[in-house]
Amino acid sequence: MGNKSYLNGVLYQYESTKIDVKDERLLALKKILKKWAEKKLNSIELTGSYVKGTMLNSERGIDLLVSFKSDYLDDLKKLSFSLLENFKDKSFEAKMIDVTIQLNFKGLRVSLIPCVKKGGAVNYYKLHHVDFGILKKTNLSLHTNDVKESKFKDEIKLVKIWKNFNKTYFPSILIEQIVIKVLTKNNSKNLYENFFSVLEYLRDKFKDDEIIDPSNSNQKLSKLLLNNDQIDRIILDADNSLKEEDLHKIIA
Repeated sequence: MGNKSYLNGVLYQYESTKIDVKDERLLALKKILKKWAEKKLNSIELTGSYVKGTMLNSERGIDLLVSFKSDYLDDLKKLSFSLLENFKDKSFEAKMIDVTIQLNFKGLRVSLIPCVKKGGAVNYYKLHHVDFGILKKTNLSLHTNDVKESKFKDEIKLVKIWKNFNKTYFPSILIEQIVIKVLTKNNSKNLYENFFSVLEYLRDKFKDDEIIDPSNSNQKLSKLLLNNDQIDRIILDADNSLKEEDLHKIIA
């Protein structure tokens, strides 16, 4: 089997099953969220890899953006933990990771993203990160469109599979921007060459480069979402992968 065929086989192995937006569990979850948030709620929207077309069958199902009105920015941290406790009390195995509340809702894996819509702005939000506090404004629709309109969804999936294979912490939003940045400059349409171009970037340039949030030039995603130890681990994994001759030991 050739290298490209092998990588296509890996993609097929991780291909995700589509979730019906009319799934009764999803509708029931939205009903609970609306009742809990009451007048504070701005909107509930599907977001993340499901909408972008980069979802893997190993991921946590779907992402829901739970947006509060701009009046509640000062209460975002309190609201995020209150929402977490609400589902813990209902025994849904809820836990907070980064900017999300992850739970198993009647067998449906869900990541809730509490946020506040910026007053007067179109699709600009502020998020609460459990470790870093309130994050600066970001436009999640712009991130979604960047990925949907790119030609590199398969490469994004492969890097996500690769980081899972290595058990490395590497946020998807950062992977997406790196893949788009690296491969936009690369004229190759070869999946194998593109995948290794990204690994070479991670080994050689990631440490000193800055991945800027396309919706907020003051926000450096690489420094915001990763600490130095996590960055070094990604670089080491990329270096080890590039030294390995057997593709099966790099990604599977």
